Amino acid sequence: MSRARRRPRSIARGRMAREQGGGAHGVRNDGAVGELSRTRHTDHTEERTVPPSTPPAPYRPAARPPALPDRGPGPGVWTVRMRISEGDPWSVMVTSFLLLTGLGALAVGTAVVVWFMVEAMAPDVLPELRTVFAVSIGVVTLEVAMGTFLATLGTFIYNLSAQYNGGVEVAVTNDLGPTPAAARALLVMARARGRVGRRLRAYIPARACHAVRRSRAEED
Repeated sequence: MSRARRRPRSIARGRMAREQGGGAHGVRNDGAVGELSRTRHTDHTEERTVPPSTPPAPYRPAARPPALPDRGPGPGVWTVRMRISEGDPWSVMVTSFLLLTGLGALAVGTAVVVWFMVEAMAPDVLPELRTVFAVSIGVVTLEVAMGTFLATLGTFIYNLSAQYNGGVEVAVTNDLGPTPAAARALLVMARARGRVGRRLRAYIPARACHAVRRSRAEED
């Protein structure tokens, strides 16, 4: 066969191969396959994160507690003025009752101890112990009842008067040192003590020497 006849066959084979491989090379014309190829292409790409260009937030210090009012001149010294505008009658009654009961128990115990001491030193001078104990119990009971009643009544009167004048004003401070007046008084006392000590050290030895000499002279 001549070459002119063989060429059409090769051309035909090439065309057949293209037609058979059209499924592989023709994926570009297929929409679904094209999307799949695009998704695979995006999967293989590397994602790069761009650092933020915004500046960091400014530093804000923690909120400080509010300052206490009426601060003194010294460091860390503060003074708070409060006003007692009302008292609880029930709490005053209970507190006064317990306090007076304790004081009454001490009074009864003191009376019994004194009776024993006097009886030991001078028998049959005081009445019997039962009489002394009964009298002391009666006095203590009257004292507790009257004291509790007066304390409660005083609370009611204070509450009534506080409605007009506002109550008693109290100043609370954390300065536990002496006040200026007390500091001056302590300074004066220290100076007086120093003067007395110097005078005693100056005069006592001389007087003691004179007393010793006089005693020796009298003995001789």
